[in-house]
Amino acid sequence: MARSRERAARRRRLAYYVAVPVLVLVISVVAYVALVPTVLSCQNTTPTMDYSVQISIQYATINSTGGRSLQLIIPKGAGEAGLAWNSHTYDSNGLECRYPVYMDAPNPAQPYPGYSKIRVVSAIYHNYTLGDFFSVWGMTLGQNDTINIQSAHGNQWSMCVGPSQNSQRPGLWGQEPLVNYNSITLIYDNIGCV
Repeated sequence: MARSRERAARRRRLAYYVAVPVLVLVISVVAYVALVPTVLSCQNTTPTMDYSVQISIQYATINSTGGRSLQLIIPKGAGEAGLAWNSHTYDSNGLECRYPVYMDAPNPAQPYPGYSKIRVVSAIYHNYTLGDFFSVWGMTLGQNDTINIQSAHGNQWSMCVGPSQNSQRPGLWGQEPLVNYNSITLIYDNIGCV
């Protein structure tokens, strides 16, 4: 008799330990399915804002002969389904299941032109910044730490912004507005904007 009570108690405990995680999983899936379409804003209306900003991320090194060489860092993309999406602040402003500030993954079939394009495609007008893009990308942005590369050995990050190479100015880092027909260069070296 005591053994049958013990077995019954064991079965109830086992059922409890199995039922609770299954119930939590079911509730999570239902909540995800119910909330994701509104969070990702897969609307297909005409965008209020639709343009791109060029960004070039460069890492300068000194070679053994003392010459300076630049290495281009190619972002893998962010803000699109299947790509990095680390911020949800402006999800409802996006269109076609994209964050309103995003970057396409590079096309491996085409040569890299030396810059990537940050796309601004938004259902509403908003003053998006470079900080908004770096937030959805999940990377650091600042003079002492950008894309998780920290200043060291006399080198630091510089931000150069302008419509052309000849008319660039130091940028505002995270507060730099993403403006149409503008280009942004982030360069890690000891020279800065040239």
